[in-house]
Amino acid sequence: MLPKTRRAWISWSILILAVAATAPALASASSNSGAASPTPVDQQALQACIAQKTVNCETTVPGLAQCMAAHRVDCNQAATQQQPTAAASAEMGIGEAVSRALQFSPQATSQSPTLAKRMTLGEYVALDPNEASSFPGLALTRIVWVVTVHATIFSDPFPGQPPQSKNSYTIVFDALSRQGLVDCTGCATLG
Repeated sequence: MLPKTRRAWISWSILILAVAATAPALASASSNSGAASPTPVDQQALQACIAQKTVNCETTVPGLAQCMAAHRVDCNQAATQQQPTAAASAEMGIGEAVSRALQFSPQATSQSPTLAKRMTLGEYVALDPNEASSFPGLALTRIVWVVTVHATIFSDPFPGQPPQSKNSYTIVFDALSRQGLVDCTGCATLG
């Protein structure tokens, strides 16, 4: 495995696009937004932002920037608690997982060496123990697709620092919701 650099999390704009298709279900799932939230995110404001397809919810939703900075995957509680509808209950397949992973880098093509494996979230955490704290509130029995792509990708820089070029990246997708859970630039988790 290549040495790990700073974890680059999937941008919220991509997550919002992935969730946008289920916005009506998310809106109904968040109808009890008056309930106490274990995250610092204003869940009602987040769902309203997603429904309006606001470009940058991170700057308009109270608490979202702090939640993202803490690398929590439960910032959008409606998405993590959502039960798939009958129409969306088909599990993501290997083709879709690979295709979506290749979209993360403009340099990645269908010819890029790519490895994909279906497993439980617990099996992924066993492969990469550094990720154990990245999934608060998610069952380790959840089915995921882990995809490693060997193609050039640039890391998200810290403020004031330039992006770094890496030769591989790994992305973990939830198989039922199809949401990206975590990504790591410079990682080749599957080899």
